[in-house]
Amino acid sequence: ISRAFQSFSAALKAGFTAIDTAHEYGNQEGVAKALQTVPRKSVFVETKVPGCVTDPSSLNPFRCYSATQKNLANDLHELNLSYVDLVLLHYPPA
Repeated sequence: ISRAFQSFSAALKAGFTAIDTAHEYGNQEGVAKALQTVPRKSVFVETKVPGCVTDPSSLNPFRCYSATQKNLANDLHELNLSYVDLVLLHYPPA
């Protein structure tokens, strides 16, 4: 946590207004802690969820949709946020 927290806190203090993260980066706990130091509306938060084509069993659009919802819910929990500003499909996988 401390390295991610320190890096993102320094970026926010320097005037950065956007944060790009993903569960695969392993930094969301530090990002969450850094985001608590500024008003939420002042930062554009982007996260990524895995693309469904990496798992042949999720080629069914309903299963893919469900998996995407679950991944996004996990990201929101890890980031301690009720919303993010942008969600991207992370492909190719990390």
